[in-house]
Amino acid sequence: MIKPIFIFSLPRSGSTFLQKTLMACPKITSISEPWFLLPAVYSTKKEGLLSVYSHESAHTAFEDMVGNLAGDKSEYYEFLREFSLKLYARFCKNGEEYFIDKTPRNYLIIPEIAEIFPDAKFIFLFRSPENVIASMVRTWHNNKFRTLFASDLDFDIGPGLIADGYEMFKDKSILINYEDLAIRPDSIIKIILEYLEIKTETVVLTENGSSGLLGRMGDQSDNNGIVPNNKWNDVFNSPYRKHVFKKIISDIDNLYFTVGGYDKSRIIENINSGYVFDFNPLNMAVDFAEYNFSNFYRRFKLVFFHRNFKWTKNKYFS
Repeated sequence: MIKPIFIFSLPRSGSTFLQKTLMACPKITSISEPWFLLPAVYSTKKEGLLSVYSHESAHTAFEDMVGNLAGDKSEYYEFLREFSLKLYARFCKNGEEYFIDKTPRNYLIIPEIAEIFPDAKFIFLFRSPENVIASMVRTWHNNKFRTLFASDLDFDIGPGLIADGYEMFKDKSILINYEDLAIRPDSIIKIILEYLEIKTETVVLTENGSSGLLGRMGDQSDNNGIVPNNKWNDVFNSPYRKHVFKKIISDIDNLYFTVGGYDKSRIIENINSGYVFDFNPLNMAVDFAEYNFSNFYRRFKLVFFHRNFKWTKNKYFS
């Protein structure tokens, strides 16, 4: 029977590096990011999906269907577990025993995953949020602010859900800090393998487990190893950008800092003392306009009118 491993983290927290490094173990395999559990679990929720078929109607029908099962929703989860394990097993072509599901926004359904997979292994990967946010801005948004609304979920509720998830399931989980992984990767990987009950002598820990993961999601760069933790200074390098940065950090759920072992006030102090080399008024004016454009989209829930969501015209909102 395949044993699933779930990595729960914010995007841009080093999860691809951790995933690939663990795949150096011949007992572990994975693909880039499965994502299929999110829509499967959200079929049990009345809200959260936008569809061409009306998710609200589908949910009503789903409730009727599972209501006629002996175990109600729990029986549906049992069927979903069987399906998922069979799907994971299809990628275990060389006798691997473990499959890593590394889908960053699985943080939305941590309690459901724990119910579906009671014997699964959970790795909670924390990274200091100033570096997470800087990495998102640099890689996803081309160092611009205009499309920050697309990361709203990861800024606003993701940290709190991950911290809550660890607090709920800490007895069956392991917490890893990216910063420790960066400093002593061999030691941290050995700790993880002990948690997984895999003999460490079977693994070449300095080897990158997979030069190319199947799939297009996740970090596709050639260099997805450890990234220095002071790179945020290169992104938030003007007075206005520092102002935005501090606001985002201040709004993050305090529990993420507490559970992850980070000091919010110290992070804000570091931002205040960080170097500034871009005093160009035009650049700051552009940042101001783009950031407030993004906030306008967020505040008035206009994201579905963005050009990337053209297909939503005349579709059904749940």
